[in-house]
Amino acid sequence: MDLPSALKTDSRIGIAAYADDIKIYAAYDVEEKQEVIENLKLSVERMLDWAAKWRIKVNVSKSQILRLGNAAVEIDYGIPLRAHQYVRDLGVILDTSFRFSSHVETIASNATRVMFSLLRNVHTSDASILLKLYKAYVLPILEYCSPVWNPCLKKDILKLEKVQKTFTRILFYRSYPNKNYPQALPNYETRMQRLGLKSLFFRRIQADIIMGFKILRGEVSLKSSKFWTFRPSSARRFTINLYYHRFGNSDRHVYQNSFACRVARLLNKLPPAILSSENSSVFRRRLLDVDLLEILGCEDVFS
Repeated sequence: MDLPSALKTDSRIGIAAYADDIKIYAAYDVEEKQEVIENLKLSVERMLDWAAKWRIKVNVSKSQILRLGNAAVEIDYGIPLRAHQYVRDLGVILDTSFRFSSHVETIASNATRVMFSLLRNVHTSDASILLKLYKAYVLPILEYCSPVWNPCLKKDILKLEKVQKTFTRILFYRSYPNKNYPQALPNYETRMQRLGLKSLFFRRIQADIIMGFKILRGEVSLKSSKFWTFRPSSARRFTINLYYHRFGNSDRHVYQNSFACRVARLLNKLPPAILSSENSSVFRRRLLDVDLLEILGCEDVFS
């Protein structure tokens, strides 16, 4: 029996499964609340019945509830499930505010710890080696799944950038010693230019745009119609005009900075020469040939 299909007790019930992880979720308004809740409970019951049939133990201690919205209510699912303010899902920490500050705090802390461990245990002043270590072990922590959680709050943006600022500062002290430091230490922007780095802020915007383009081109299993609708644009300009849906009375600030909204705004600003790329590989190369932030009207983070 296909478990996800069996658990989908209603068209409003969503099922997401990956390996031994499964999520049952639903969004509803006041009028349909009770009906949707009953179907949620039925989905959980079916999952428990399926697990019992195949003698699979459900780990209740790792099963959690995340409630979103002001009208969230207590529901008895027949097993002791605890409601949490945040949960970790495939390596990304989701909280009830959907601002991802908890995730940013966690990855910034983890990346800083790994960075200092590398600098403490690798005894070299070769900048190329230190850069390779940084890109291999620190950057992946800071950028994993960034299109999902790309922060909109300035404090979170600066918290992430601080990791790379610290790394480049220490690298200069070690690899390019100067008795006149710190007065002679180049600023963050200059350090990045000399090391061939881009700001983390820039890299997240680039990752957003590339993922959005892949969705539009059908290079991933996500359907563009789930995120955007297409509005007519000037035939002479050969541009796209993406329109993002508005769902319910969600927090305006959170909604405007969600993946669908921010990527639609970014893609709508790109020139035809870039948008006409045959695939994401060509698209990525063309992005490197332009001043992306200037085209998008964004300022980089150098403070």
